[in-house]
Amino acid sequence: MELTFEIGQRLEVVIGPIAHGGHCVARHEGQVIFVRHALPGERAIVQVTSLAKNFARADAVVIVEPSPDRVTPPCEYAGECGGCDFQHVSLPVQRKLKSEVIQEQFRRLAKIEASPEVERVQNPFEQEDNGLHWRTRASFLADENGTLGLRRNHSHELVFIKDCPIVVPSIRDSDVLSKQWPPNATVQVVAGNAGDQSIVVSKDDQRPEITGKTKVRQRVLDRTFEVSATGFWQVHPQAPEVLSQAVIDSLTPRPGEIALDLYAGVGLFTGVLLSKVGATGRVDLVESAGSGIADARANFGRSPNVFLHQGDVLSVLQRLGGRGKADIAVLDPPRSGAGLKVLRALVRMGPRRIAYVACDPAALARDTAYLRDLGYFLVGVRAFDLFPMTHHVECVATFAPVLEAE
Repeated sequence: MELTFEIGQRLEVVIGPIAHGGHCVARHEGQVIFVRHALPGERAIVQVTSLAKNFARADAVVIVEPSPDRVTPPCEYAGECGGCDFQHVSLPVQRKLKSEVIQEQFRRLAKIEASPEVERVQNPFEQEDNGLHWRTRASFLADENGTLGLRRNHSHELVFIKDCPIVVPSIRDSDVLSKQWPPNATVQVVAGNAGDQSIVVSKDDQRPEITGKTKVRQRVLDRTFEVSATGFWQVHPQAPEVLSQAVIDSLTPRPGEIALDLYAGVGLFTGVLLSKVGATGRVDLVESAGSGIADARANFGRSPNVFLHQGDVLSVLQRLGGRGKADIAVLDPPRSGAGLKVLRALVRMGPRRIAYVACDPAALARDTAYLRDLGYFLVGVRAFDLFPMTHHVECVATFAPVLEAE
């Protein structure tokens, strides 16, 4: 059906179910509209913001009949800034909607039922369950005058802000938003949980300028990690510990086992795996980014049974597969997922358990279908609300060979 909408057009619709990506689905004369800032069951006036081949995108601009689950957003920029798309939703219902998205993706892409309850994660910076003060890494963009802002959804246009209530207190209390910065630069503020803080200013292809620590310290369970200010680290302060424990629960590592840590970054999961497989075991850490390997070397360079491999995960797995088997494996791929070729190379090494950490339920569901076709079935999946006020959710799925799964 050819779309008859125009950008800027306003329509009154009844909002349908939640969809992957933070939108709800609505229809007008049979045409599909993905609507932000709405809730299922609401009647709303929406304004079309963009057109695709088979659907339109729109923002809810007037709520004619609100849902009882609608709340007043805690941030004055909600609805303008593109970062938080669930601030108008009560926290319990945010988690319910995320669970529904996971279920829908598994049903549609993996043809199986999986509907985990999205678990609340306690934030040390909040006294109550308010979903704020959790982001330890925040990136802002400067305009041509050096004033910082955040982008609108699906736009290069900036929303200029004076405050961001989802960042941790040390970032919120800094003067980063009130200062002037190099025009058109990206300004990232990084807070470690040991009190370190860095500001990284980057522009075009120039080398980033770092104010403060070039590396921040992160304490997870019984180990302290050094992480480059420009490197990757989970943004929720409790995420590293919560995910590490979930991986251990998933894999149940045993002394002497051979473990794989794929897409390992600085080696978060290597740390907990190493503590379980012990001196007689082995952990192979695989990471493509040079900065990640450099941090991993700083964290594990003196561990004789941790072996670092820099390179494309598929190539390294193919090389490791020629040496023998692995007992357990954890992978934490980018949002696009691992893909069939990587999973096939991993399965050839015959792990008894695979823990898959995923920030995108669609990619996880697709890769679940691949693993099933390769003889590995889903044992279980847990979901964690590590990104309150947004549609994002983190999952840890467990897979085992079909005979063991049965």
